[in-house]
Amino acid sequence: MTENLNPAPGPPDHVVRCFWHGPFSPYEALCLSSFVAAGIAVELFSEAPIAGLPAGVTLNGLGAMFTTMDERSRRSLEEFLRKASQ
Repeated sequence: MTENLNPAPGPPDHVVRCFWHGPFSPYEALCLSSFVAAGIAVELFSEAPIAGLPAGVTLNGLGAMFTTMDERSRRSLEEFLRKASQ
């Protein structure tokens, strides 16, 4: 699952990458919109589709997140996800 509502993302050094789990409200949408409005590319990773994403936010499947991080970050995230699912 990859969806990009903005064909011109910001420079590679201006990227915010976020993980999302659970309900997505207009407050979260507003927060992500503020990054997009400032010209910062936003990549959101989730295990499920998210309704209400603002234009300019790229939605990626959870598996894609692991390819963007170093080994230490990957281990920390895996531990967090294990605890969160218990």
